[in-house]
Amino acid sequence: MLGFYTIRKLIEAKKLSDSMVNQNIEASAYTWRGQLVTRMNWLDIDKLYNLDSPQAVTKNLLFFCHQFVHSYVFVEFFNDEHKLGGVFVSSDRERYQVLYFLEIDEIIRIFEQIGNDYPTNVVLTYSPKKQDYEVQSWVQSVDNLG
Repeated sequence: MLGFYTIRKLIEAKKLSDSMVNQNIEASAYTWRGQLVTRMNWLDIDKLYNLDSPQAVTKNLLFFCHQFVHSYVFVEFFNDEHKLGGVFVSSDRERYQVLYFLEIDEIIRIFEQIGNDYPTNVVLTYSPKKQDYEVQSWVQSVDNLG
């Protein structure tokens, strides 16, 4: 959760490249069964969500940051070797719709990409409507240096 909070803070501070912020994250989604999700039963994900029928979903990075930061359901999944395999998560707003599962390899990939994202170019354009600057940033690749 803290890692995704930090990523969200970097996004809001415009410290990451646009391509990093706009990347799509793949996850599995499980629909809600219709039973109340409360502080007393949120761990019972097998009773609350259709875990037998995962659906592949793609959402942006900020969406998943919000899921972790505002998580109402947060359940770690350990595989047969007792190693962390991923995390089931659903925010307070999403808990009556869907439960998401992110594999640990996907979470590691995200953190590694964020850790290696150093924008080299920034363009600030003043927006009278927002009364602030809009920021575009990107990483100049070695291939594009001419």
